[in-house]
Amino acid sequence: MKNKKIFFSILAFSTFSIAQTPTSPKEVPATMVQFLDEIENLQPFMVSQKRFSAPENGFNIQARLNHLAEISANLKHERRLVTPFFQVMTEILPLHMEELKDSFKDGSKEYARSMLNATLDGCSACHGQIKAKQSHLWKFSPDSIKGSAFEKAEFLFAVRQYDEAFPRYQKVIQDFKPTSVEPINQDVQDALFKKLSILIRSKRDLAEARKEIERDIGKPEWPKPVKALLRSNLASVKQLQKLNVPNLATTKSKDMETFAAQTLGQATNVGWMGDRNTVPQLFVSGILYEYVQLHPVSEIGPGIYYWLAKCEKKISKTYFFPIAEFYLKECVERFPLSYEAKLCYNELESIGIENLANK
Repeated sequence: MKNKKIFFSILAFSTFSIAQTPTSPKEVPATMVQFLDEIENLQPFMVSQKRFSAPENGFNIQARLNHLAEISANLKHERRLVTPFFQVMTEILPLHMEELKDSFKDGSKEYARSMLNATLDGCSACHGQIKAKQSHLWKFSPDSIKGSAFEKAEFLFAVRQYDEAFPRYQKVIQDFKPTSVEPINQDVQDALFKKLSILIRSKRDLAEARKEIERDIGKPEWPKPVKALLRSNLASVKQLQKLNVPNLATTKSKDMETFAAQTLGQATNVGWMGDRNTVPQLFVSGILYEYVQLHPVSEIGPGIYYWLAKCEKKISKTYFFPIAEFYLKECVERFPLSYEAKLCYNELESIGIENLANK
């Protein structure tokens, strides 16, 4: 790993605040360096329930979880994290880490480990808002990361080392041999999705995404539903390649909202989209996240919150970090008299009903 003092962690990547221009450089907060140290030390336990539950490791793990909870509680004091698109983690993460340390202390080791691993989802949720760069000022050494190819890929994805994560996701897919009993598994499904997320949302390289999907379609053993989804993804990418993306630096919020609505509106076209196809949501959310980082919060209209929530609702699979709900609430609270606030309120009601139905 290079230069721990160049940020990591669940929220440290944000280099913007309401009071500053988007390109202003920011000093890395000490809390993020501390978080990096603890995550690095806990990573070997994250990939092994046996090591995580072993009595001889209990004191070490508990001490680090306690420290992570303390660090998380201090995130709300970081000025760069007060923008609504990052603030969600400063509100949710401390509660998450508090429950995590208490669960481990009470002996619920399996649940505690699942919560610790889910912390990477929070990491990914925020890191995914930042467009991928070709270089990093800090890096984990992939060789130092424990676990299977998929577990290593997931960790590297969470810390934005996409170039190292990508070939490991490819390996997960290439090594999988479908059978009648197991035509596909969750790791493979997640690997297919994360590859699209890297290429479409983070790198926004539609040409490379198209090539990668075409390569995946060529795997002869795929069951028919997987082939159908891959073809749907490919059709979506081809459609998106025809679009003209607005100038993100100069376009007004209302025009960006219209662009998002028109692009995602095509998702209702059965001939183009399958219900499980997330390509348009990955593409639009990546663009909107870059847009909000180029403009002060005062210039962001309610439709941006609404369409980001719609994207996150379909993309995000984590129970612990309900980002879509946070954006919907922000829309209602910031713009209570707007038409979009009504749409956001209706979405919140829908999510509430879904949550009740799933209990």
